[in-house]
Amino acid sequence: MRFAFTDDQRMLAATVAETLAKSCPPALVRAARTDPAVRRGEAWAALAGLGLLGATVPEDRGGLGLTALDTVLAWVEVGRACAPGPLVETAVAAPLLLPEGSPWLARIASGEAAASVRCAENPYLLDADVADLLLLPEEATASPVEASSADGTRRLFTVQGETSPGGAAADHASVAVSAQLLGLGDHLLDAAVAYAGQRRQFGKAIGSFQAVKHLLADVSVGLRFAEPLVHRAAYSLVNPGPDTARDVSAAKVAAAEAAHRAARVALQVHGAIGYTDELDLHLWLSRVWALVPAWGDPAFHRARLRAALLGAR
Repeated sequence: MRFAFTDDQRMLAATVAETLAKSCPPALVRAARTDPAVRRGEAWAALAGLGLLGATVPEDRGGLGLTALDTVLAWVEVGRACAPGPLVETAVAAPLLLPEGSPWLARIASGEAAASVRCAENPYLLDADVADLLLLPEEATASPVEASSADGTRRLFTVQGETSPGGAAADHASVAVSAQLLGLGDHLLDAAVAYAGQRRQFGKAIGSFQAVKHLLADVSVGLRFAEPLVHRAAYSLVNPGPDTARDVSAAKVAAAEAAHRAARVALQVHGAIGYTDELDLHLWLSRVWALVPAWGDPAFHRARLRAALLGAR
């Protein structure tokens, strides 16, 4: 299913893309690995100014009152820019977990507050060191301990205690992450295509080799296949039904696979230089590797998808 997005939905995405092009250059993403303030810095303030952080917060609490379908294209652009910070946790999950009249909602909408969320689908607290609000299961102990992360711009923390299912908040966050994976994959594909036109072997650009063309084409097909699944999942969140969990998990699996393939091929096309930290490509590779397991790893979503399909039979 392909959706005819409204002009307003496309305009929001275009505005986010334009804003992040100015406020979130690769140098800022790189700085976020060592400077905690950057994760709540210029890009964060810019997205708050656009209203994306309060997009799903009710209008009477200072937000825009938008839906997952209204914002899914915007999250693609957030991924394409590799913007740092607990954006999904703050803008997507927290508003669904907080009480209706919570004063935190207005603070989130204005960009003043950041949240970190822990549940079964997301067992780590992302960027707890820069979060103002930690949303934990009641039995968890809020004494975060830092854990290792594939992406230096995403600081992970653990707490003691059992996790609990995230419900609707986890599904909304998973779709936003899936959309980010599409944007990351598109950026990596563009970077690989551009480099394939520059890198030369045997006197020719490697992009002219049939084998390289096939690799890049497979990446493009995978991304374009995952795209309508992510859109469908966003639609299902707005129009919930018995297939919502199925749609969300199908989107996460497809987007994760497509982005992971894009990362692998981009690394292969760039060759040895792709492994170096000095190349900005590494920032996007690390973000893909970090988001593939975020808000439900492939095993979790495959199991849920399998249960939904077998249950339907």
